Amino acid sequence: MRKISEMRHPVSPAFGLPHYQEMLVARLPFFDRVEQAIATGTNLDTFRWLRSRSIDPDHVTNFAGLYVEAEITAMPGGIFSFSECGFSAFVMMVHDRDAETPIDLIAFARDKPRRVYRYFGYADVLGVDQLYNPTSYFDGDGLMIRRAPLDWLSAGCTGCVILDYDEFAHRLRALDIPQCRLVGENVIHAREISKALNPLPQRVSIFVLCPPTVAAS
Repeated sequence: MRKISEMRHPVSPAFGLPHYQEMLVARLPFFDRVEQAIATGTNLDTFRWLRSRSIDPDHVTNFAGLYVEAEITAMPGGIFSFSECGFSAFVMMVHDRDAETPIDLIAFARDKPRRVYRYFGYADVLGVDQLYNPTSYFDGDGLMIRRAPLDWLSAGCTGCVILDYDEFAHRLRALDIPQCRLVGENVIHAREISKALNPLPQRVSIFVLCPPTVAAS
């Protein structure tokens, strides 16, 4: 795993990122809080909380990158900023389709995990690299759409979380995948996705996760 100091000053800047310089600046308070949590041991409570949700903290670090619980302030439009007098939230990075370039930060509180805040409001989907990975659709399979980032972490960081349906719809229309199959957690969830993304591009379809069949004894 790369050192935090190395992540502060990436060697290969992502020049294609419209807000690259702003993202660099935003990463500084994030890394400061990660280092502070390690130094004070408050990250251990975060680890215990993750494990209580059957989430492996090391797996999260390996697949999703660094994360920390920090004080934030919520602002209009679902945006957040770091604060010293706000409320505690789980903060993590969102990466681009290369699964390496950070493009935004998201945050959510323990007691309201489905209320997600974004730092820039730029990222439209968490786990976007899996949307473009052909193996997500191999042999008739589909890409799971999770309701919230905590669900995504619980699922081992597999699938995607839609953060902005309007922007995600634009992404789907430009997607160069012959058959993009999105999978909802249940019928209600699949209908919510279909309604939010209506009209769906012709090559995009939405399915429901079918429970495994149990063989009769």
